[in-house]
Amino acid sequence: MLKLVSKYSLRHLRVFTVNELVKFFKLKPSEAYRLLIEVRKIEPLEPISLNLLRLDYRVSVGVYGFYGEYEQLLDFDPDPLLAPSLVNEEFLNYLLFDLPQVLDYDRRPVLVLNFDERFSKWILEGLNYSLSILKRISVAYSVPVVVCCRKYIKLDTRADFIVYKRGEKTLVQVLPENSVLELK
Repeated sequence: MLKLVSKYSLRHLRVFTVNELVKFFKLKPSEAYRLLIEVRKIEPLEPISLNLLRLDYRVSVGVYGFYGEYEQLLDFDPDPLLAPSLVNEEFLNYLLFDLPQVLDYDRRPVLVLNFDERFSKWILEGLNYSLSILKRISVAYSVPVVVCCRKYIKLDTRADFIVYKRGEKTLVQVLPENSVLELK
């Protein structure tokens, strides 16, 4: 069992579910449960926040949705890791196997552009599954994750930032608090 998973850090292994450990590492369910119990004992990391500089707003651990003309919000401190433009299974494999390994050595917030265009088949299932993975990554590595979509899709995110124009002003509606902020 340990040989199969030894190339992954304990923190990385926290990202996997029992079913994923069984599927990808050929573990028995009982072995997968025991492994997850062990990796959940590791010390949590100090949370990293992400400052949205054009809003004077800070987000912490969790997944956040940016919608509409979101490019205007993409001014951050610190600079986030940008997920590559992969789709379908390649995107899911990146999230499960590659991104956590990058975060093991370069831990910072994560940015996923064009999240709503990452799947050409089984779109809703793909979005929900990848969002589940991103939530687990956010918790395991104590970093915020931002997913960006052109159109508003109700995702199970911690907060949504909907960017729109009203006359000359660019406004951002923040849900669920339902506040409206003006971009600087």
